Amino acid sequence: SEAYSSTQCLIIENRARRGFDAKLPGSGVLVWRVDTDLEQVSADAPAMLLLQADGRHNLESPSDMNLGNLGDPFPGRTGKKRSLGDTGKLSTSFPGTRSGIRLANIKVARATKQATLDIVIK
Repeated sequence: SEAYSSTQCLIIENRARRGFDAKLPGSGVLVWRVDTDLEQVSADAPAMLLLQADGRHNLESPSDMNLGNLGDPFPGRTGKKRSLGDTGKLSTSFPGTRSGIRLANIKVARATKQATLDIVIK
């Protein structure tokens, strides 16, 4: 996105419960918002932030002791098949900017574990 600086990006990964990841609490597509100019220790604006599909932000709460759950990946337990683009809890935007990026039609095939999604850039 033109709204991102050279230190900002999204990382999209498909995690399946097999091999090294066999003991994960769930499987699906993980979307990370990354800004290498930031410090990872900042809870308000960490360098890497997982866009949790359930929108609960459990991983950012130090008192929650949450290590991830079935609601974090897309579509995951919530069945969420899209991010909310520029606004809301599942925003692909960094604070103070509008990315113009929306993720839609996020699907993971049960048999093959292959993920597909649409990246919509406005």
